[in-house]
Parts: sequence; structure tokens; C-alpha cells
Amino acid sequence: MDNNLLEGVSRWLEPLPDKSLPALDIQKEFFPILKKMEYIDSNVLKESRLGRVVLFYTKCKRVTPDIQRAAN
Repeated sequence: MDNNLLEGVSRWLEPLPDKSLPALDIQKEFFPILKKMEYIDSNVLKESRLGRVVLFYTKCKRVTPDIQRAAN
């Protein structure tokens, strides 16, 4: 993706230094947008670290069920 867009999204969604999750409003806004992106190359996901963050959301117990489904 151009201009490191997915890296920016990754930074917004990754857990904070104190291990807390970003605000629920941020999560609820970004995951539907990611779902609308039709094709994201796996190399881009690795470079931006977004793949790792989304995988975290699929396994985290502190995430709401609707966010977890969107991450899946």
C-alpha cells in the first residue's frame, strides 16, 4: 500500500506500552475498513506488522466478540 498506510493502521491498533488495548471506538472503526479492502498482499502485511496485530486480536480474550469476528 502507498505511503505506509497499513503501518499507520497497525500503530493505531497495536496494544499500548502498558498492555492495554486502544479505545473500542478505534477498533470498531478500523476493522470494518480493513474488511472492505479486497486484496492485501501477504508481504505488505508482514512489512507493516498489521498481520501480527490482527492475529493478536483473533486470540486475545480481552477483545469484544464482534471485533474478534472481524479480525478473523
